[in-house]
Amino acid sequence: MSGIAAIFHADGRPADAGAIRAMTQAMAYRGPDGIAHHVSGPVALGHLQLLSTAEQSTGPQIAASDDGQIQVAMDGYLTNPDELRADLSAKGYPTRNRSDVEIGLRAYEAWGTDCAVHLEGEFALVLWDGRQHAIFCARDHQGLRPLLYQWDGARLLVASDAAGILAVLESQPQPNIGYLAEYLTGQFYTRDETAWTGISRLPQSCSMAVAGSGPKVWQYWSLPLPDRPLYRLEADYVEHYRALLADSVRRTARTDRPLAIEASGGLDSTALFCMAVHLERQGAFPAPSIRGYTLAGPAGTGADEVQYPRAVAAELGVTIAERPYFMPPLSWFDANANTARDLPLMPNGIMSRLEEEAMVADGCRACINGVGGDQWLDGSPYYYAELVRHAAIDDLWDAAAKDIAAFGWRETARMAWRFGAVALLPQGARTPVRRLREWLRPRPMPALEALLTPEAQATLAERRARHRNEAHPDHHTRLRLSKWSYPYWSTMFDHNSRQAAQAGLSQRHPMLTRPYISFMASVPEHFLLQAGQTKQLHRKALAGILPDMVRLRTDKAWTDCTYENLCEAIIDRLEGEPAAAADILVAKAQRKRICERYRNAAIDSDLPFTLWSLYAVTTMLIPASSEPQLK
Repeated sequence: MSGIAAIFHADGRPADAGAIRAMTQAMAYRGPDGIAHHVSGPVALGHLQLLSTAEQSTGPQIAASDDGQIQVAMDGYLTNPDELRADLSAKGYPTRNRSDVEIGLRAYEAWGTDCAVHLEGEFALVLWDGRQHAIFCARDHQGLRPLLYQWDGARLLVASDAAGILAVLESQPQPNIGYLAEYLTGQFYTRDETAWTGISRLPQSCSMAVAGSGPKVWQYWSLPLPDRPLYRLEADYVEHYRALLADSVRRTARTDRPLAIEASGGLDSTALFCMAVHLERQGAFPAPSIRGYTLAGPAGTGADEVQYPRAVAAELGVTIAERPYFMPPLSWFDANANTARDLPLMPNGIMSRLEEEAMVADGCRACINGVGGDQWLDGSPYYYAELVRHAAIDDLWDAAAKDIAAFGWRETARMAWRFGAVALLPQGARTPVRRLREWLRPRPMPALEALLTPEAQATLAERRARHRNEAHPDHHTRLRLSKWSYPYWSTMFDHNSRQAAQAGLSQRHPMLTRPYISFMASVPEHFLLQAGQTKQLHRKALAGILPDMVRLRTDKAWTDCTYENLCEAIIDRLEGEPAAAADILVAKAQRKRICERYRNAAIDSDLPFTLWSLYAVTTMLIPASSEPQLK
């Protein structure tokens, strides 16, 4: 499954069959295996299909209830289908086929608008309930499948991509300056906005019901935050983690075709590949076969880490296919953004396009990746506050001793103060401490924020203040919640979904399943980060499964070359006349200053990304008539 669309006229006007077809046509790349429509009275549904499991073929992908009063379109797949079928059967709602959309429909019949609590996996669904004369939508716990909507007071539009919604609007909405300011500066504060004013994103873990009175959005699931550690001993966490990772890999590997797995040579994706091979050799794997893939970065650059997957392949006695980075010209990004009617895909993401094409050419439709590892496994030095709060004195001394050995007394004392004493202060006491620090050592405005016009700076400051006021007052809780719901993930996962769909793939995320992140939220920080070494729990749990050459590595590939490759073309674009449309966000003088700075000192690590960010937001501000067209 790869895409959904819907139209609902709350005033009862009949839906237009041509409009729903225009919506799905604007996202046609999401449906290589067919596009289906259902039009009835005030509602129209669209589904774009990409087959990645055998179960999908057992029933229609716009599923209807027995009486035809309920229709459902769903993008994604479930990781708990067997458990749900058993639960539904016990409640008197047996499934009529084995498709996941059938489970979604029956779950709604059984639990109503509480159904999403029971659905685990990666999904976005839109459902028409003719009995209630209402639309119901839901999105998975992490927001891995996109769902955007627009409500004008009488009509609801729902789509997987902005292009689907824009295809039927009478006029193009204004760019969302606040959101673009967040994107440009890398300061993300909102989860429910998009690059277009009036087009909203249903946040992760949220459901939405829409009747005549308009959308009602609520959060159906939140991250569990235990008060006390789950275990006392590190060995118990290691054992639990190893079993959980194996189960997450197994549940996300459901496909009737060869399963592609990214094995970059890094700790996360390579561990998933090795775990899959381990499970396959035990006869406990649902996919018919496994195929590993890796990127071969330009030789001699920080992106070149091909020696690691080669060593893994040799040790396991398997093949890992290598593909070069895809580094297209700027015109490629122009065309891609124009088709999607959204921010362009990022260079360090699209670099895997040739790898993805190889997967599809080899017959794969599903690909397991390691996204989420950096999110949950790195750890933070807030373990000082955490250990004091739990009165774990022995563990506190042990962590401090490791830090002293690694960093010395002075740095350890600074860490204990900042991430221990200050973090434990009540919220009311921390604010004066922060203000005193800022008064004693004023910080200049971040360089990217300084590029904004005064009006855009004010907008960003307002968003930042609102975000701070809404943040949880406890450092430890805020840290856990940010790993799960940091606003940038909303943009990143939508981009990842779009990129995978364009390649003809269904991405799978073992390190972002609901059980995985629920457990990781309970792991004490000092079991993740030890003496500056990240991912310690992961490293220890994968002993004997992940070859030590990768398991013990401390470096990481850098993909700056994907941005550097575009800088000269971006500068030409920023100095051109169409870029004047960006003056509302970034003054021309500031754009000129950045371009001159790059030409005078091209070897500057922050400039390529700065130039890219300027280019990306500028593409959204150029009037539609000036947008580059697909050839």
